[in-house]
Amino acid sequence: MTRNSFLVIALSALTFASSASASAQSGTVNSLSAKSNIFLAGGNSGPTGIDGFAPYQISITAGGTGRVATFGASGSTTCGCLGTQGPDGGPTGNPDTNINSWGSIAGISGPGGMFLVGVFLGDQLPLVAPQRRSTSPSASYFNDILLGQVFFIGDGLTGTGTGNTQQFWIPDDATKLFLGFVDGGSFQGNPGAYSDNNGALVVNWEIQGTTPSTPVPEPASAGMVLVGGIALGFMRTRRPRNS
Repeated sequence: MTRNSFLVIALSALTFASSASASAQSGTVNSLSAKSNIFLAGGNSGPTGIDGFAPYQISITAGGTGRVATFGASGSTTCGCLGTQGPDGGPTGNPDTNINSWGSIAGISGPGGMFLVGVFLGDQLPLVAPQRRSTSPSASYFNDILLGQVFFIGDGLTGTGTGNTQQFWIPDDATKLFLGFVDGGSFQGNPGAYSDNNGALVVNWEIQGTTPSTPVPEPASAGMVLVGGIALGFMRTRRPRNS
């Protein structure tokens, strides 16, 4: 085997190992019903029952820090006090959304109503709901989301139908992501009033990047080091000697 042939094989192995070490998930929710109640995530229950469907669940397979979720959503929904609106929601004609926390899941406040939201959970529900968030539809990234904290997703862009893709940092202990909507009587008070909602969204989602909490050499990384060492050793043994 010539030196050039060996280097081609070594570089190919390095490329394969590098790509194998990257971890990513992606998928599409083809029909997320407007009746999907985010406050039912993970079997959450409050002081009384609330209506709506269970939200869509995504199992997060890769653990660690540095994980980021991105979204793209389209479609339209309607409800009793709103006309047709897209993933970013629409003006309620009432006071803006101001929904209370319910059980282990935090409520949310912000302008408009019927916007797409998400919540990250671990293997167990939080003992107490964290502080409520306010929506920030135009922000580029969100790196302060807590487990059990409902967060605004909308169409996943910094503007309605335009702008940059927003990035959502995933809490280190998160093992599940739920997608749904926030609703209540006139979008105020306790969650509920999902029965008169209609329509659905198509949601594309992607999870990228993992940095293990405790650095452990991955098999792919070890393979890279091994192949690199062999390649260097081969080059040295093949180097012509000076006469």
